Amino acid sequence: MIQRITTFFTGVFCGAAAGAIVALILTPDSGQKLRQRSRQHFQQILLESARAAQIRREELRTQLGSKTSLPDEK
Repeated sequence: MIQRITTFFTGVFCGAAAGAIVALILTPDSGQKLRQRSRQHFQQILLESARAAQIRREELRTQLGSKTSLPDEK
């Protein structure tokens, strides 16, 4: 039983070490560049969301106006 636990934790440790090494080798940018790109990406998402919300708001106002306006008298 103890041997199984020891073997399991040895495997977990070796897997974590191998994953860390692969991550360090394959990381394309430094931490500072990665944070900067992430920040820019997040700001772009916020801008696009704000634009989409504005467009949708205008669409809803138009729909509301067409449903609440009085019909034309002839």
